[in-house]
Amino acid sequence: MRRLRILIVDDEPTIVKFLQANLEANGFETLGATDGAEALQTIERELPDLLILDIMMPQMDGFEVCRRLREWSQIPIIMLSALGDVLDKVKCLDLGADDYISSHSRLLRSMRWGDPDYKGHILDTIEVILKRDPANLQVLLGFRGIEDWLRKNEPSMHSEVYAPSIPTVETVADVERLADEFDIGEYTRRIRSSLDEDPALAIGSAKELIESVLKTILGLHGAKIGDEDMPKLLKRAQAALGIDPKDVEPTTPGAESIRRLLGSLAQIVVSVTELRNLYGTGHGKSMAPGLDPAAARLVVSAGTAVAAYLMQRYLELRKQLN
Repeated sequence: MRRLRILIVDDEPTIVKFLQANLEANGFETLGATDGAEALQTIERELPDLLILDIMMPQMDGFEVCRRLREWSQIPIIMLSALGDVLDKVKCLDLGADDYISSHSRLLRSMRWGDPDYKGHILDTIEVILKRDPANLQVLLGFRGIEDWLRKNEPSMHSEVYAPSIPTVETVADVERLADEFDIGEYTRRIRSSLDEDPALAIGSAKELIESVLKTILGLHGAKIGDEDMPKLLKRAQAALGIDPKDVEPTTPGAESIRRLLGSLAQIVVSVTELRNLYGTGHGKSMAPGLDPAAARLVVSAGTAVAAYLMQRYLELRKQLN
């Protein structure tokens, strides 16, 4: 992936060089300009991804550069000032700037995504930039370290940005919502964190999630749990929950289809278990590579859907009995 290109505009060359050195050390490509006219020419010629613009400059100040730029460009703009004047900040935002920072050191900390008090500020800025133009998402994705930062600090936003079409995240969320009586937090956390980076671990965690749910259901029904394999655990759980395929009444509308669906639970459980043994992990340790993330998502989606269904069925049955 190409590096994000940032144009720094300040009438003091020392400040330009200082910011360039720090940003380049953190993986960015930089350009420099020392007045407003040069900045506009550089933007038109080089098409940078982000503009850091000083306000106080002779001849053409940062306000005028921002005003002119917004007539033809939606490049994200961070206004930089040593004064920290509230009216300056309001004026910058009214002119179309995306952010206003009153300290060079604070700017550098934000670019490293490592300043704890910057979390809310970063998220607010992301929202402003995307509201201005959804295409700016690609610019945001170019920030060095943003994916890891979002994964750690805002997992739901990370899921929306980096995996918008993957049903697994929704399914895992469904599992977590239903899981008050099921000790499965470790498995869902592992699935979320490893699906792209370590598909084998995600598959192993999906298998362990299903196994934990089955044993919990049997335990809550007072059943003795031995060393049965997964198909036998599922068969016992289905009997306890009243969802054994052979128990579907022939007069039930769609009876044959329901039988096939309930029967497919066993096929999914067997498949997840076999793939875990072939590619996957046991207890957090990867074994063999080979399954790509897309296939892993399919396996995990199916496995977590089964777990969510079993828990939902258990809660419905308990409610009926109460």
